[in-house]
Parts: sequence; structure tokens; C-alpha cells
Amino acid sequence: MLEQQIYNCSIIEAEDKDIERVVEIAINAWQPIFEGYKNELGDIIYNCEYPDWKKEKARQIYESFKPQSGARVLLAEINGVIAGFITYYVDKSNSSGIICNNAVDPKFQGKGIAGNMYKYVIEEMKKHKLKYVKVTTGGDAAHLPARKAYEKAGFKKNIPEVNYYMEI
Repeated sequence: MLEQQIYNCSIIEAEDKDIERVVEIAINAWQPIFEGYKNELGDIIYNCEYPDWKKEKARQIYESFKPQSGARVLLAEINGVIAGFITYYVDKSNSSGIICNNAVDPKFQGKGIAGNMYKYVIEEMKKHKLKYVKVTTGGDAAHLPARKAYEKAGFKKNIPEVNYYMEI
């Protein structure tokens, strides 16, 4: 089993038995983001764009656990409790790594756990001799903590994207 002590948490390889806990963390962590989307977009657009975001988030997590997905799923564990998770891919065809779904249980946020996960994954990517790593997040207020965490971990370059909506 892969394990590394980083400050007050261990980074370990996820196992199938961990899927439900990872889904629980993802839904709890993304709840405020989707509430923000609903407030910004209104019911009509929100219900069309995100009819069942919890089901979609769970599907993404389940997919990342499948060996054929190519994803690696790691957990941040504190005293035997899964406090966070991170999924990532190594794409040797263009010497890049991609950090995908990642979150810290709201009960454990603000303790440096996300930063520990990013540092660990970046070190893993360096072992593959990759040239860069990419992570994507939202530009809205609800994603501000994620943007700050990524910047604190060393991500600096970004290309902003804006989505416009109009009810018709």
C-alpha cells in the first residue's frame, strides 16, 4: 500500500471500498458551488444545466475508480478517517498531468489537507518526467477557495473562461 505522512495526514491509494466515502465528500464539498450556480442562473437554466448534479458527480467518481479509466485516486486520511481525495491522470503523449475531481470534507477544510494532496500528486508527476500539470476550476465566488489553494500550491498561469446564459 502506498502511504506517505505529510504533516497531519497520510496520502494513501484509494480502494473500491472507499468509493461511497469519496462520493459523500464530493457531494458535501460541491453543495455550496451548485447552490451558488442556482442563485446565479435561476431555476430554469439551473434545472436544465444541472438536473441531477449529485448523480453526475457520483458517476464521475465511480468512473475514476475503474482501472480502465487510467485515473489514479488517492485519499488524505487523518487518524483512520478519509478527509479528502484527489484524482489525476498522467498523459505521457504530451508530457502532462491533469488533476481532476478533488475535495476535502467540509469538516476538515482549512487545515492544509488540499495543499498536501496537491504537493504529493505534483511530486508523483515529476517522477514521470512530465513538463506540466493542469487543473481546472470555476471563476465564480464559490470556487474562490479552490483557486486560492491551487495558487498556493504553485499554479500561476491560467486562461479565464466565461459562460454566458440567457433564458429564451
